[in-house]
Amino acid sequence: KKYLNNYTKYIIISRRKLSNGLMKLGYKTIERGGNFVLVDFKKDREKVCGNLEKNNIEYKTLIRPLERYIRITVGIDKVMRHVLGIIANFKN
Repeated sequence: KKYLNNYTKYIIISRRKLSNGLMKLGYKTIERGGNFVLVDFKKDREKVCGNLEKNNIEYKTLIRPLERYIRITVGIDKVMRHVLGIIANFKN
């Protein structure tokens, strides 16, 4: 139980860091209680998604009314920094 509680806290921190990093890049995010972040890449969506696919980063597209968002599942901090770096490199 202690391990699970600690891991949950770790994922919450990682989710928050990912969401904050994406917002700093100018993308709207929605984070709730789950292990994922919803991201609105606006006009960059297709290109960002293509770049994520080229880098073997999995994501999910959503249906109405959230069709402009994609869902990124949150993992350990090291991996999420890598994902954020891929998105930031695209943005720059």
